[in-house]
Amino acid sequence: MPSGNVQPGPAKMCVVCRRDCAGRPRTKDAAGRYVCIDCVERIKVRRAAEAAVLEPDPIDPANEPVDITTSLADDTRPAPRPGASDHRNHPPAEPEDSGIIPLASDDGLGPAASGLDAPRTCPNCSILLARHAVICTACGYDTRSGHLLAGPDEGGPKCVSCGYSLKGIKNQRCPECGTLNTRQNKRALAEAKAARDVVREAYTKPLIMFGVGLAISVVAAMIGAGSLSAGFTATAAYLIAYAIYVPLGVAVFLLCCLVWLGFDAPIHLIALRLAAVYAVTDAVGVFVAFIPLGIIQMAIIVIVHVGLLQDMLELDLTDAILVGLLTFGARLIIFLFAVAWISGLFA
Repeated sequence: MPSGNVQPGPAKMCVVCRRDCAGRPRTKDAAGRYVCIDCVERIKVRRAAEAAVLEPDPIDPANEPVDITTSLADDTRPAPRPGASDHRNHPPAEPEDSGIIPLASDDGLGPAASGLDAPRTCPNCSILLARHAVICTACGYDTRSGHLLAGPDEGGPKCVSCGYSLKGIKNQRCPECGTLNTRQNKRALAEAKAARDVVREAYTKPLIMFGVGLAISVVAAMIGAGSLSAGFTATAAYLIAYAIYVPLGVAVFLLCCLVWLGFDAPIHLIALRLAAVYAVTDAVGVFVAFIPLGIIQMAIIVIVHVGLLQDMLELDLTDAILVGLLTFGARLIIFLFAVAWISGLFA
């Protein structure tokens, strides 16, 4: 179609000032005609001024003048004849429009002129909002929660260090953190980040297991003793035994690593993992103590101990069973020895 036949869209003309309000804040009246915000404000000010003029001042009854001629009785005047009206006491009625200033019409502006539908703007970007809109279509601001809605992912390359979008940046240097995102640098940074995540996860899990398991065992020792002094004694005995059999278990596992397992982690990480395994095993022993049969209690504790060794130290099932039996046996021997020694010490 030729370009000369394209008809321009209707102009957004204000019905009050007759100016184009396409680029200005505007609203519509009841008939769907455009009204600019300046005209709406002027009409609202005019309505307020007219309402102030028409509103009468309040009259204090105490200061209201008294008509003596009507309040006092006049015995000298003859009584009115029946059926005759007293024009002196009843003045003629004034016409309905006497002294009354009619309100001006709303000039066809409807609710816009009376201010019932005041324009709403977005608190974030100041764009004019629709009457019942709750989310700004320009910036995604939610007027109910006061938060910006997450927009769609823009795509494109991102900084491997901080995640900043590099879309449209030619030299691939992040303006946020200054990292140069070359192919080799990206690979090195990604590998370093993955290594940090692996190390963080490797230490976080055993630390949580160690803290929770040891806390459960200490609280159980305090409560199960029956008294405060006995609770402190039982807690001290448990902590001393724990401080002894954890290094013994580490020594047994390192010996197994020298014989056939091999080393796949630093020694301090191995010690932390074994400390977490022992703490959780002791916490499980607190709960299974309510089972009446001792053989079932021992079986559950051994199964949990072997499973934790397999998970935390990444062992095969056979190796985990063998290491579990060796470390659990050494732990049990040291624990019994410590309890017997402490009991004789406090006897």
